[in-house]
Amino acid sequence: MRPRLLLGLLATVAGLLAFIGFYEKDLPSSAERAELENKIFKAPRDQISSVKIEKGEQVVVLASTTLESADPKQSVSERRWRVVEPIDARADSDLIDGLLKALGALEKKRTLEAISPGEAGFDPPRARVSVTQNDQLIELLVGKEIPASTSMLLQRVDSGEISVVGNRIWAELERPAGDWRARDMVEAGANEISRVILDRQADEIVLRRNGDDFWIELPVEDLAGEDQVGDLLADIAGLRADPFIDDPIVSLAEMGLDPPTGIIEVEADGLEPIRIEIGSLIPDAESRRFARVGDQLFETSSDLATSLERSVSDWRSLDLTSLQTFQIDRLEADDDRHGRLTLVRSGAEWKRNDDEISFTSVSDLLYVLVDAGALGFEEKESVGELQASDRLLSVSLFGKRSEESFSFFSGVEDDSVRATVNGREIVFTISRETFADIEEKFAAVRSAESRYDEGLVIDAGSKTDESPIEN
Repeated sequence: MRPRLLLGLLATVAGLLAFIGFYEKDLPSSAERAELENKIFKAPRDQISSVKIEKGEQVVVLASTTLESADPKQSVSERRWRVVEPIDARADSDLIDGLLKALGALEKKRTLEAISPGEAGFDPPRARVSVTQNDQLIELLVGKEIPASTSMLLQRVDSGEISVVGNRIWAELERPAGDWRARDMVEAGANEISRVILDRQADEIVLRRNGDDFWIELPVEDLAGEDQVGDLLADIAGLRADPFIDDPIVSLAEMGLDPPTGIIEVEADGLEPIRIEIGSLIPDAESRRFARVGDQLFETSSDLATSLERSVSDWRSLDLTSLQTFQIDRLEADDDRHGRLTLVRSGAEWKRNDDEISFTSVSDLLYVLVDAGALGFEEKESVGELQASDRLLSVSLFGKRSEESFSFFSGVEDDSVRATVNGREIVFTISRETFADIEEKFAAVRSAESRYDEGLVIDAGSKTDESPIEN
């Protein structure tokens, strides 16, 4: 045989083997095919889009919707399940997962032929289950349990085949309609919430997200307190029905819901606005209240009422800056005694003007500035114009996305100083002790030793010739 012909045949055989391997690589093995043959549902359970459970007069319908990711880089879509009959509510994802696992695990142990529908318990059945999978409707009848076993009888309506299957799924099928509801009443996480309106009947407070921070939008415009907002968002995201109230024995007015004691409206990324109505305290139930979201009445131990009771002043931040230490790349300071000081982040170290110093003293300074909380504040209108001659220190902090500046002034009392922040229409009262700590940290930065030593740069234990730099 000619070599060229032999090589051609070898290439053909290799290509054929590669094709067969590629074609059959995802096909189930013989054992897997035998196991699949006994499955009631042969397609993966994630292809189930709806389940209808009928038990006597009780009908529960569960349905899913698929939400495509808004991020074009993410191809993963999200499925959300709802109870659509006899009520309309979000379904509990854990319970839905348990139901789908139970359906996917339904496996024929054996098939019965010589048995009548009446003997098998299908006339009438204990339950009828209608499952939509890949746009195909599969109807099942649930019959008798087999005594002294963990099995029961099941019939596929399309084929009429009666099988013995495990009875694990019955615990899912006999669940009351209301128990399928999600008890977490707000689907959004705290980080996804972008705007909150607190309606206390007499007035409104509007909070909106701006990057990593929240600002008061109405009735004033100011930075909101990080702790106050953090508590509010945690309470919103953690709001739970415990329990639902399906058959109230008192009126909405008696629950404090007509009209509501307070209303919290929540906007979150990718979700419809959520309206939370807070009612009155429940008699003889410590720290529990009536509440409503949509048509769902429930009891809750949430502390959202505390947020509703906060005044506008209580929402205003007492921090001089919203930046965190790791977000600060540059600092500029100025006072009459020491002149201007510039600090710039340089890798793991910092440069003081043109001089490189250790990060330690700068880090201590940044921490005390970030943690400097005011004792209180006054409106600028009531304080009047602060005099330049009373200015003690001005500081500007620069991050990648923002710049914040504040100044300290002599206070009316000896035990305090005043501070103003650019963009905020209030004057803060800072304790003399806090300001003394800031001055001490600035002094440490100004006196920090240079990392240049007589023309040699000290860097990770090594020395390199450099021209001397004077401080």
